[in-house]
Amino acid sequence: MSFMSVPKLLSPTATDSFVINDGKKLYYDLEDLRRSLAQEDDEAAFEDERQEEEHFAEFAPPEHQWYHGVLDRPGAEKRLQGTRAGTYLVRESEGKPGSYSLSYMGRHGFDHFRIICAYGQYYIGGRQFESLGDLIGYYTHKSYILVEQKLEFPLPPEARILETQQDPHEGRPWFFSGLSKHHATSYVQSHGTVGSFLIRPSEAQGNYSLMVHIGDNTVQRYRVRQDFQFFNIGGKPYESLDDIISHYRQCQIATNVYLMEPVVKTEEYITLESGSSKAAGLSSAGGTISKEGYLTKKVGQSKKWKDFYFSLKVAERHLLFFENEKSSHPKGLIDLNFCNLYNVHESLHGRSNCFQLVIRSFAEVSSFFLCCQSREDKQEWMTVLEPLCVNAERTSQKGTHMEMCNIRLTVLDSQKLPKNASRPYCLISLNDVAVAKTTCSEGSAPSIAWDEDFVFSNLSKEISTLAIVMLNKHKRVKDTVVGKVSVDLTQLPNRTTTEDWYELKPHDKSGKNSKVNLGTLRLRVQYQCDVVLPEAEYLPLQELLLAEDMQAITCLGEVVKDRRSLIGSVMKIFTDCPSGIRTLLKNLAQKEICAHEDPATLFRSNSVASTAIDEYMKSVAMPFLHSTVKTMVNDIITSNPHCELDPNRLEKGEDVAQNLTNLTKLMDQMLERIFSSSASVDKPLQEVFCTLQSLVKERFPDQEAVRTRVVAGFFFLRFICLALVNPRLFNLTSNQPPERASRTLTLIAKGLQNLASLVEFGAKEPYMTAVNPFISKYRQGMVDFVDKISVSPGPFERSTSVSSLTLGSLPVSGSAHRELANLVSLSFDYLPEMKKASQSDKPTARVFAQLMSEVERLHVTAQRSGS
Repeated sequence: MSFMSVPKLLSPTATDSFVINDGKKLYYDLEDLRRSLAQEDDEAAFEDERQEEEHFAEFAPPEHQWYHGVLDRPGAEKRLQGTRAGTYLVRESEGKPGSYSLSYMGRHGFDHFRIICAYGQYYIGGRQFESLGDLIGYYTHKSYILVEQKLEFPLPPEARILETQQDPHEGRPWFFSGLSKHHATSYVQSHGTVGSFLIRPSEAQGNYSLMVHIGDNTVQRYRVRQDFQFFNIGGKPYESLDDIISHYRQCQIATNVYLMEPVVKTEEYITLESGSSKAAGLSSAGGTISKEGYLTKKVGQSKKWKDFYFSLKVAERHLLFFENEKSSHPKGLIDLNFCNLYNVHESLHGRSNCFQLVIRSFAEVSSFFLCCQSREDKQEWMTVLEPLCVNAERTSQKGTHMEMCNIRLTVLDSQKLPKNASRPYCLISLNDVAVAKTTCSEGSAPSIAWDEDFVFSNLSKEISTLAIVMLNKHKRVKDTVVGKVSVDLTQLPNRTTTEDWYELKPHDKSGKNSKVNLGTLRLRVQYQCDVVLPEAEYLPLQELLLAEDMQAITCLGEVVKDRRSLIGSVMKIFTDCPSGIRTLLKNLAQKEICAHEDPATLFRSNSVASTAIDEYMKSVAMPFLHSTVKTMVNDIITSNPHCELDPNRLEKGEDVAQNLTNLTKLMDQMLERIFSSSASVDKPLQEVFCTLQSLVKERFPDQEAVRTRVVAGFFFLRFICLALVNPRLFNLTSNQPPERASRTLTLIAKGLQNLASLVEFGAKEPYMTAVNPFISKYRQGMVDFVDKISVSPGPFERSTSVSSLTLGSLPVSGSAHRELANLVSLSFDYLPEMKKASQSDKPTARVFAQLMSEVERLHVTAQRSGS
């Protein structure tokens, strides 16, 4: 799914942004935005996800009752044949050494579930367990393995598997099978020196103890836990005991102590038989790594997020996460074989650049929420993850074409709500997966108005239910459910907007209190299902968009109202061609600047050019923002200084003069950080800024200040200042700033905004005139900074058509045909406007005619393919 102009959702391959249209303004309403960001569940926080996990091994029968060793599928079914439903066994996979299978006799026959064994942990259906016993106990005591079916009756293995066998390590010079813990300690003390060691069977069946002489006649004992095919010591798995010995001969096992030679055996311990252990390899420890890097992961059901180092193993379709890049033992593993990939809207957790991996296994659904540092990083992760996931809920493949659906939802208002619904908000889900939420309304029951729009794109017909759960926000307790509305998408007419009142129903399935009047919710919904044709069908449209100096894109921008979605799709086509994106931006900027007579109106509206430059800047400049501003923003939140200048907002006892001193000092520090980091601005973005300066100097040669304002308008007004008033949306902070700190950041943003515009404060905000000396002081510094970040690696040249790159050699995104299908869908509703423009006497009439012809052709072809 991809986000479109208003809150936009769920794109497995796309990087997106959004603006909120509240019916009053196009950009964010700051107060509403703050309330939206504050919508977090008031659940108990946990330091680590593992603290949430219960241990279920105590509920499992002993392993000798269900573990059958190496056994193939036919053999397992033969043993289960004739048993009652609920009978199970665990076997080592014959075809994949190091992994296991749970074979189960269900109500409708045999079922086999793969168990992945990796780094000392066990995974089934994406859920992680510390041992096979923990896994068996979980599905015996806690959860269903199939719908309303648990593990009930373990099937003991055949007698020959239970026969006592000689330990395979017998005969090794370091293996002492006949010593108790006490005798082994005494033996190492009397026969060994520092670094001498032995290994003996532990009292716990199947485990071992490593006894090491560490000096001062002291022997340290280390537990070695055997999990069938490998051995764990200190939480790290090894393929054999030999590997453990080899490792600690190279690495310290205790301070300044390495394993040396085993203690010498006396005659009574020597045996004639020798053997060796060659455990099966760890199947999921290998594999090609296609991407690595840090992501911020939401910790369970708490509000906390934590950074982990992620490593993607393509061959196994495993995404592992570690404490840091130096860790060798992962904290966990996400099995992509059971995952669906979803985009996450900023409103859900108050964070941008997030996505989620949703695991649907057996009778459970769980989500991993992950956050990237930038939209570019998010794009890379989602692109590489998408083909490895199930993706059943994204697209439906039918022969030579795919079907994708879009949902446009407007949450309008409500009536007749209960009196206790004083701060309601709406949580939006698709097929029971939460994807967005509205702001928290501060209106009074029984009537509440939202008028918030959401667009969900690139869905498949698997998405059949749209649910809106209304909750009431509380400060100190968990939010309570008011009621729920469910919309059956399969019953909505295609490409038709419907608006209706829906009755809020109880959220539980019991039907209890079903006759209670919970109020109504008014929704506007449009369901649209489109066919994505093979790539070759879109080549003529692609050539048209890239020709004529991007004139076709400009023409579409004139008629398509949803410009942010239009530009989003166009830019995604160039995902793998940064030079193509920059050429596009230069051409669009050149057209807009040439069309304006008054420099004061340049890029003030949401034109095609301004939207495109804004989107590109935010996708590449996020590292600069984090390196220069993030630390100071968090310092301000921590110190919470007094900086208010507005007499109507002053707290009791505040000194305006002291507040001004505090504010000026903070603005000085902020500006110094920004000005001193000019070299850190992304070089391709500097090239775009250089183009803007060169074009406005040529267009308005007598107005020197325009070259500064045109760049600062993007970099400060649309980026840095917006990040200061919305720090959580830009991942500058994990929590909503307190009211006073938020106001301080807003005042700093106001000062930087006027400085970037080279304009002092006046009668409109008289209390801010005290900041004018700051603006005068740094005016020339702002001009110099903008010039430094507006440089090109070579002399400026007027932009040429992207078509000069030749279409065949242009490395467009692999999902370009999907984005072109989106363009067709966006444009189809504006065919009357295109027809009218094609019949005008404007120079663009021919381009409009070509666009109309291609959109109509592709629409008809898609209709035939989908029928």
